[in-house]
Amino acid sequence: TDADLLYAIDRERGTIRWQRRVGSCDGVHAPGPEGGRCDVDGGPTVTADGDLLVGADGLYRFDKTGELRWRWPAAPAKGNHVGAAPIELADGSVAFAAQGGDV
Repeated sequence: TDADLLYAIDRERGTIRWQRRVGSCDGVHAPGPEGGRCDVDGGPTVTADGDLLVGADGLYRFDKTGELRWRWPAAPAKGNHVGAAPIELADGSVAFAAQGGDV
């Protein structure tokens, strides 16, 4: 959401299973739109093993319980906002486009 939160909803009950803050946007950390945004714009994409890939101020991978497995980059950096859905390739690697122009 634009509130920098990722929600998992119980589809049977319509209740929140878990929510996680995504990103480290306690204010602007770089010039431009990516410097003040952590909102989840990319995905979520479900991986073969049921994890979630989401794009925000970087790329995040959460397990089924909402625990963070990893984040790229490890620290905020200019130009790394991921606004499109990432994909998992057949070999298990992940591809995505960052706002800075890199794939």
